[in-house]
Amino acid sequence: TYEDVLPPPKRTLPGRPKKKRRLEQWELVKDDKRMRKGGLKKRCGICKELGHNRTSCTKAQQTQQSTPSTQPNIPSSNEEEAAV
Repeated sequence: TYEDVLPPPKRTLPGRPKKKRRLEQWELVKDDKRMRKGGLKKRCGICKELGHNRTSCTKAQQTQQSTPSTQPNIPSSNEEEAAV
C-alpha cells in the first residue's frame, strides 16, 4: 500500500567545503590492493638510523658546530692599492 520510502535528495549547503570529500557508499568498501605506510618507522636522511629524522639528528648538529661558517678573507680593491 505504501510506496518505497527513499532518503531526501542531497543538497549542497553554503559554506567552505570539507577538506576531504565524503565517500559514497560504494567507495567505502575496503580495498586490499593498496599499500599502507602503517608499519614503517622513521629513518634519518643524514645518518640513516631508525627512530628519528633529520631535524632531531645529533650527528647533524655535531657537523654544524665543527665547521666554522666564516667567509674566506678576500682583499678588496682598496686594500690592494694601499699595499702597492
